Amino acid sequence: MTTEYRAFANSPNNNDIPDVELNEPVLEDNEDHYFRYLGLRDATKFYMARTDHEDTVTQGLCFIAVETETNDATSTCRGPEDLDPMVIHLETPVEAFLIPDDTHVEELPEGWSHARRNVIVVTEPDTAPDEAEVLLPSSGMPTEYTLQRN
Repeated sequence: MTTEYRAFANSPNNNDIPDVELNEPVLEDNEDHYFRYLGLRDATKFYMARTDHEDTVTQGLCFIAVETETNDATSTCRGPEDLDPMVIHLETPVEAFLIPDDTHVEELPEGWSHARRNVIVVTEPDTAPDEAEVLLPSSGMPTEYTLQRN
């Protein structure tokens, strides 16, 4: 995988572990050092986690959103074979996309926001267009990619 998330370069701390019930089977036995806190946007905390994959060194990736008022968590996980391109889409509690480091975001349409280095959120779900263009980092030239809402 050519794309890395620099958040995993640092040692984890207590903030990195979501203090909620995670309903994704691959996350249930995941060790704490695989989690990273990405930041807060409005009433949603964002996390990501690497997952072990069937006793191989290859890892999957999960994108986790926690609604701070209710402590409800939603997550979407991908195995290593499904991680190209490295974008993971969550629909609730807010519609959000996990994007790789060094993704070039020139201009998002109205109703979209680059909330954190690795997180793009749809801030105005009723009026935001269905898609936004970004340039994903790749080994050669950046690759155009369309973030697609459901």
